[in-house]
Amino acid sequence: MKRPMLQSNQGVVSLEFLMMFMVFTALAFAVVEFGSQIHERNMISHLVREGASIYSRDLENANTIDAIIIDASYSLDFINKPENYALFVARVTAGNPPVCAATGGSGTLAEAEVVAPSSAADCGLTPELLAYLQEDVNGIAQMQQFSVVRIYYKHNPLTPLAGFLDLAFFGGAALDPDPIMVATAIY
Repeated sequence: MKRPMLQSNQGVVSLEFLMMFMVFTALAFAVVEFGSQIHERNMISHLVREGASIYSRDLENANTIDAIIIDASYSLDFINKPENYALFVARVTAGNPPVCAATGGSGTLAEAEVVAPSSAADCGLTPELLAYLQEDVNGIAQMQQFSVVRIYYKHNPLTPLAGFLDLAFFGGAALDPDPIMVATAIY
């Protein structure tokens, strides 16, 4: 006896497989995308810390610090992709008020979020750090200088997941598929 068409289970397995395949593909893309962002964030944090540490000890000048950071950024490829990053090196010296001078920098990333330390209010230092650089009536400060290294890095998606989510669920306005990451080190 033949079953009616509406009670047939033909195609259900294919439909279930397709739905599960889409879910697992989206999860795999999410793991790859978030993993790459975490790696990039860790790399720029490491680069600014090491660059500021070397620069604060006056072992190298600012241009050499730029070169050291760019050479060490092999996985982010600063050498071949200068449009993906902006690197700033500055020195803040004691005084009333403290003086911030940009001493180096490289990269061609131009976004609204990209601000050089020398053009930021108080060089981007917290009030507590600025207090260390304030000279007293005798012209003596607790600290003589701080070295500031800041990197802005633009993440480029590896998978189509970010663009798909942006178009499908947020109408193209809420999700930034290539966010700008920032890391600053002050020594």
